Amino acid sequence: MDHQVSRMRLLGLFFCLAGGFAITFGWAGTAQVACVDCQVPYLISGGAGGVALTIVGTGLLVIAQLRVEGNRIAQRLAPPPPADRAAAPDALEEARTEPISPLTIADRNAR
Repeated sequence: MDHQVSRMRLLGLFFCLAGGFAITFGWAGTAQVACVDCQVPYLISGGAGGVALTIVGTGLLVIAQLRVEGNRIAQRLAPPPPADRAAAPDALEEARTEPISPLTIADRNAR
């Protein structure tokens, strides 16, 4: 796995955890105060800030996974190395020149 993807995943997890802590501390601060006007700062700093941090962390995790999947698709769609290309025509030529019969199949299995 690429180091950049690993770092992005760790950073995404950090942001998600930080958002969870911010929401928890915001809720704890709001629960301690009975006045609605006094709860607004806790709601803004803890709630909105925590949600924003969680969204950023989730975005980083999604981008990291998209990079991994893009690399997998690119590897599957990449042409084979030149050594494999050179071996493939010989196998095709051999398959075309040999007649297929039960004896031929038994001979191939014996090799």
